[in-house]
Amino acid sequence: GEHASTSSSSDDSDDDERVDDGDSRLLSANAVDVLENPSSDQVERYVKARRPVLIRGWAQQWPAYEKWDLEYFQTAPVSDVAVDVDYGADGGGWRKMKLGQYIQVIRDRDWSSSPPYLRLWRYQRDAPFLSKDFSVAACFRDVVPEAKRPPPPHWIFISPAGASTPLHLDPWHFHAWFAQLCGRKRFLLFHPRDIARIANGREFVNPHDPDLSSFPGFADAEPLDVTVHPGEILYMPANWAHDVHALDDTVSLTQNFVDARCWKAIRALYLRFTLGKIARAAEGTTEEEEEEEESNAINDDGG
Repeated sequence: GEHASTSSSSDDSDDDERVDDGDSRLLSANAVDVLENPSSDQVERYVKARRPVLIRGWAQQWPAYEKWDLEYFQTAPVSDVAVDVDYGADGGGWRKMKLGQYIQVIRDRDWSSSPPYLRLWRYQRDAPFLSKDFSVAACFRDVVPEAKRPPPPHWIFISPAGASTPLHLDPWHFHAWFAQLCGRKRFLLFHPRDIARIANGREFVNPHDPDLSSFPGFADAEPLDVTVHPGEILYMPANWAHDVHALDDTVSLTQNFVDARCWKAIRALYLRFTLGKIARAAEGTTEEEEEEEESNAINDDGG
């Protein structure tokens, strides 16, 4: 998904299998394979191989593909939901407003600088009826029972053109699928073997303006460059760092998910977090403090 966690565990992704699928189209050495109307089994080969892939023909069948434009989110009842919008450090940080008000903010001016960004919106809590507008393919479903693992984030992102999320890794070392419903977003994806070239601990290079004195290995990194159009879904494997830039006004949906290999990598980290959560509950930790602890846990490198 498109959110900033900075953990740098590499799992065992260097053991990726080669995907040999006659229905895929390899665009170039630095592009992402494209699957047209694939079966779930075809996509699952990419999940097992830890290889990004762009999927066409799935999201176009969702009600969300027809409905989820800016005008829809400015219409009741969803427009009345209160959301937290990120205006950035230069714009005063986070502000709470109704979703319909935020959509009007997007439409009122050109946000070429410091665009306000509705990121990390937990729609399942605030507008659970939106979940009826899409379906999750079998290859993207969790194989670990929910009671045994951290709940994967399910988020909607809405933004004006120019909004961006800097290079980062997703939390808990989960896989992610990312569906674009309105507008286009450009992704730069970096294989886990490039992590030493693009990160110093929790700090990542800016791939659009790299500081080669701090990240001298960046010149040898080999990002995959993909633009996701409306109706397309991008699968991003665990531990692939990614940088995201909105080319238009956008509406996006993303979910993280767990397979057995992910679970093997994170279960010790999650057990440590769960035991700490029990101890904090006994001490009377507030909900806000607990959310901060969870954020720290998912940004931990496990070491």
